[in-house]
Amino acid sequence: MQIQEFSKKEGFFKKSFAAIVSIAPENEEHYLSELSQAGGTLLEWKKQRGDKAKTIIMTIVCDEAFAPDAQHILTSIFENTPQMAALAESTEISVSVIDENETVFADFGVGPAGNANKEEDR
Repeated sequence: MQIQEFSKKEGFFKKSFAAIVSIAPENEEHYLSELSQAGGTLLEWKKQRGDKAKTIIMTIVCDEAFAPDAQHILTSIFENTPQMAALAESTEISVSVIDENETVFADFGVGPAGNANKEEDR
């Protein structure tokens, strides 16, 4: 798992921040462990950056057989875990599930902001 942060200048004195999360799980147990660690880190990042934390971009690298499960698990976590649901409410979250050759299996948003932007892209 890798987590990186980027900033974008907005006007003369303001900045917004984005977190980029990449996960390449070996199996479902490893995926759950990585999501747990990433979730804690993202909650801390949001707490530290506040309203300036605008975007989370997640990439899950897995084989095609695991892709539907990866999407379902991640979506369930953001919908059913109160802290993660609050994060999804206040942050634009976009997710891509791909394989090592960058074949896209799923490209979706999480939460109201993420889903709205994915609909605009279509």
